[in-house]
Amino acid sequence: MGKPYSMDLRERVIRRVEAGESCRSVARAFDLGEATVIRWARRKRETGTITPGQMGGHRPFLISGGHEDWLLGLAPGAHEVRRFHPSRAYLRVG
Repeated sequence: MGKPYSMDLRERVIRRVEAGESCRSVARAFDLGEATVIRWARRKRETGTITPGQMGGHRPFLISGGHEDWLLGLAPGAHEVRRFHPSRAYLRVG
């Protein structure tokens, strides 16, 4: 997974956008994608900050609660459920 751009770069980019330069020309000058500069400018306008958002984090189980119980009930003899990854349940039958 990639890392967020540095705050120094973000600040220099936003400073030029706030000075009136277009997002496209700033993106070209810093060798960034236009969409990246546009997102940073929008984030600055909407939240007042340019700090990067959270990368990654908790991913809930795709099947849980009553649905999980129903699904496990379809596999008679499934006595052990192992969760190696939050999105997968592995069954050992026997």
